[in-house]
Amino acid sequence: RTYKTWARLYPYHLAHFIARVMRITPFKYYCDLLFMTLKDEKSYDRIPNFTAADALRVTGVGRNEYISIMNACKAKKLMWRVNKGIARDLLPAVPLDIKMEGWWSVNVVNAMQNSVISHQQKQTYCAKHANHNSSSSSRGPS
Repeated sequence: RTYKTWARLYPYHLAHFIARVMRITPFKYYCDLLFMTLKDEKSYDRIPNFTAADALRVTGVGRNEYISIMNACKAKKLMWRVNKGIARDLLPAVPLDIKMEGWWSVNVVNAMQNSVISHQQKQTYCAKHANHNSSSSSRGPS
């Protein structure tokens, strides 16, 4: 949540945990980030350059698309606020097809919306993997 409020780059170094446990893919992360920016009626320029470039790569929403979405939302304002439903509908529903590079590592994750993990399950998962990583690193070289 903090990364989104600061409009930070998707934390790819934590992607294994974030995608598998929290069920947040880069596409969902950037759609939420763009939605929050639209909802707050902020300019596209408020998104940092690297974040905007990665969001464009994943969602296909660049500066011009963002401006047209913002104008469409402002045209249908309700009670002096951006209509949140229209903003969600105008954002892309599926990610762009991304060219796979040979050096990429691919992990399969079930990112279904229906499968929500409880806070307790997240803590158990983190504790189990923290113990596993600390025990394997304490062995030293074989």
